[in-house]
Amino acid sequence: MESDFRKRDRESDLAAAEYPPGPYFFVFSGDSVRRLPVLVPGQVSLLRSAGDEGRFEDDGPEASAVGIRISETEAVLEIRDPSIEVRVNSEQVAGTKSIISGDTISVCSLTVVFHRPASRTASRTVLDGATLLDRLRQEIERSLRYGRPLSVLVVDTGHDPPDALGIRDAILGAVRFVDIVGWDGGREVVVVFPETSAEAGVPAQRVLDAAKRLAPSVRVGLVSCPDDGADAETLLAGARLATTSVGSSAVAAIRDAVTTYEIGSSRILVADPKMRRLFELVRDLALAEIPVLITGETGTGKEIVAQALHAWSPRGTHPLVSVNCAAVTESLLESELFGHERGAFTGATSARTGLLESARGGTVFLDEIAESTPRAQAELLRALETHRIRPVGSVAERPIDVRIIAATNRNVEKEIEAGRFRKDLYYRLGAAMLSVPPLRERPLEIPLIARTFLVDACRRAGKPVLEISSRAMQRLELHDWPGNVREMKNLMEFVAASVCGGTLDAEMLPERIGQRAAPWLVGRTPEPRARDVAGATSAGEGFRRLEDEIQELERRRIEEALAAANGVRAKAATLIGMPLRTMVSKIRLYGLGSIPSGRGRRRRDP
Repeated sequence: MESDFRKRDRESDLAAAEYPPGPYFFVFSGDSVRRLPVLVPGQVSLLRSAGDEGRFEDDGPEASAVGIRISETEAVLEIRDPSIEVRVNSEQVAGTKSIISGDTISVCSLTVVFHRPASRTASRTVLDGATLLDRLRQEIERSLRYGRPLSVLVVDTGHDPPDALGIRDAILGAVRFVDIVGWDGGREVVVVFPETSAEAGVPAQRVLDAAKRLAPSVRVGLVSCPDDGADAETLLAGARLATTSVGSSAVAAIRDAVTTYEIGSSRILVADPKMRRLFELVRDLALAEIPVLITGETGTGKEIVAQALHAWSPRGTHPLVSVNCAAVTESLLESELFGHERGAFTGATSARTGLLESARGGTVFLDEIAESTPRAQAELLRALETHRIRPVGSVAERPIDVRIIAATNRNVEKEIEAGRFRKDLYYRLGAAMLSVPPLRERPLEIPLIARTFLVDACRRAGKPVLEISSRAMQRLELHDWPGNVREMKNLMEFVAASVCGGTLDAEMLPERIGQRAAPWLVGRTPEPRARDVAGATSAGEGFRRLEDEIQELERRRIEEALAAANGVRAKAATLIGMPLRTMVSKIRLYGLGSIPSGRGRRRRDP
């Protein structure tokens, strides 16, 4: 016959299979025993008030006299009434006490035993914000160097501590051992998925499901390296941006957060928050009549901003007339802007209407306004103040009805100091100023713009649309883009015309693209240069690329650290504050693996 103990164990095992994994209590009442699981995080009440009989209540009220709070990492017994006798493992306790699996708690006639199955979260380490950022940078370097996939998930819990703590613990229970979890004590939890890219949606959905059980309004955003970014700050910013795009029912990507702006017949896609704020300001300024001065490096898209100011304004149904002040000679610029009378100068065989007059009811865009002549600046200032112009060679003024938008890639304040631009015109044009950031300062948009331009270029060339490989995207994201968006557009036109096949690979890009990237990405091994700049004999002869000098210094410092540490790599990495994994990679890169240890050198010494 089956023994009572064996029968009880078998029944307990069968009963346990009916409950979800997690902490639970055995509750002893008279001759009966019940197994009661509890939610995490959760709380139970053992005694409502001092005069009551003990009674186990799941999710008990906070005002109970004796209760237990349970999270993923700990369970705390709380005795709020010091007159009540409570014992843990036959020892009387008061106040609060942490309990562990197997502890027996007795209050009045009630006895409960707490059990928590071994949890894989118990051994997990949650990184703080700074440590997570450093670890993420290491993982990104490994991903870029070896072409390994990497994804980053940002979880916006929607709750402040301490509620976010329980959500964090639930996330810990949903991730793999290889995954990295970070939490800085706020409402945001970050999960790094190494070796995971295309399939990252599966563990991301698991994290979302675990967090939603405690916080139904939680939002998550998922990005991958290098398809969405090639540095830690960009990936985190992209994942945070994605959390704002959809509700809590799905894992969001950057593409879900892209904003589309209709500008006339064109469509502009914007992902970077700075550009989104810029275009929202453009929409507001479009309704006004004041002049606008647009600044920014060449190729950033200042003309697109000017087109938006016109298209979204009440003048949008009238002409937008553009003139590049740098492309018109000094002698003709005034005639272009203000018109001229017949015989006003040599070659003026007939009268001509200027752009400021011909664009009646519309907008005039003066690109590279800092290149205009002093006389043209004076006449333009007068036109802005009086809304009247005087054509070259005429004594009569004519009214104009236009809005002036100007742009320049120069530092106007320095131009004023040098006497090349009128201060009063600057203040008149600068009533509203818009600054377009360079492409290198909005890295979230590099993949978006590259894919958009490549699709358009392939269609114009009548070719199938090319995919951009991960290696090629790395090169694009690590390029400085001195020519900004215009350089990107021209590059994709070249790619569409020159690349055959279905994929754009890194070696198909021009050598200059990404030449400042890490050497392993562009197939170059840095060669030390022995000659010092100070020894140059002629101007400019001794100058070297800054990257080469930095790499040479890095190689020398690593070599010196290895010598000082007797070849012990971990100690050498500590000496120069470099992660060990990075140190090992750079030792291979610079060919320093043959440096012997201190013991090896001592054996060879005479």
